[in-house]
Amino acid sequence: MANRINVFADTTDQPLFIISDAPPSSCNYRCPYCFYHRSIGFEPFEDQFQSWIRAMRAALDRIRRPLYLCIGPRGEPVEVERWWPVFREVLSHAHVRRAAFVSNLSRPIAPFIEGLDPERIGVTGTIHPSQWKDKELGFAAFAENVAYLHRIGVKIVLNYVLTPYQIDDYPRYKAYFEERGVPVTCNLFRGVHKGKEYPESYSPDEWAIVKRHMSDIPYDYLFQSKERSPLGNRCTASRHAINMEADGSVFPCYFVRERLGSIFDEELMLLDENMVCSAQECVCKWSIPLQEEYVRDYRHVGNIHQIVRRPAGEIGTNPFL
Repeated sequence: MANRINVFADTTDQPLFIISDAPPSSCNYRCPYCFYHRSIGFEPFEDQFQSWIRAMRAALDRIRRPLYLCIGPRGEPVEVERWWPVFREVLSHAHVRRAAFVSNLSRPIAPFIEGLDPERIGVTGTIHPSQWKDKELGFAAFAENVAYLHRIGVKIVLNYVLTPYQIDDYPRYKAYFEERGVPVTCNLFRGVHKGKEYPESYSPDEWAIVKRHMSDIPYDYLFQSKERSPLGNRCTASRHAINMEADGSVFPCYFVRERLGSIFDEELMLLDENMVCSAQECVCKWSIPLQEEYVRDYRHVGNIHQIVRRPAGEIGTNPFL
């Protein structure tokens, strides 16, 4: 039987990553490949939102290990203004090393983070050309937001979805922003385009392009393309990372749904060793880097899509150290 430890009594300096999506109150849903169900719409989800706040406060009060958090709403954050006071409250806790969220950066973000320590903020900016009604103005507004966040010291990375109709443009965006010091990464397209399911419907030529675009993130390609399954792999999830639902239920990750307990339980027993993965797939950029073989070579910076290669000779055991 695996060794376990009560995380509420754990006072070690080993960082813990918590991903906990805030229930949405709104989203513009302009992205044709959005992977959230359109029925979410503009429902307020007030009960779920308040439940999530209670769970997040309990986690911050009861877990004393250094924390990296990914806690953005499922909708666009700048459209969910009541989420921002919670974000500020989260960053008032000294043991939170970084709190991260995903945004399309379609609106000025400066007013929302004014007064916060930028080095404790992580942002994944999603490059959505199909969302820009005016391509030139849309790109200019996006680039201005990116430049501002980078300039003030926010940990920012950009992500691009390799949809069939914009797959060829990725190198251009990657070159533009990386020349300005902002890292850019990409995801396989997972959704429906012209009645076809992706990524299964990529043509052989498109697969070749995808593989080339993802050559600097080979583990991501292997698991997102499902060339490899995580089943049976050793993973640091449930040891150094957890997924917390809005009701406080805790799981190892999105894909392993074996409930570990609740943030409101008297004890929350996490593993004191790497688990053996029981999931058939692992396709998310926050969970893939938790796998033991990935951790040996790469380090997670606490921003959902940002991974850096470890120096030669260094073998990692914690994704965040």
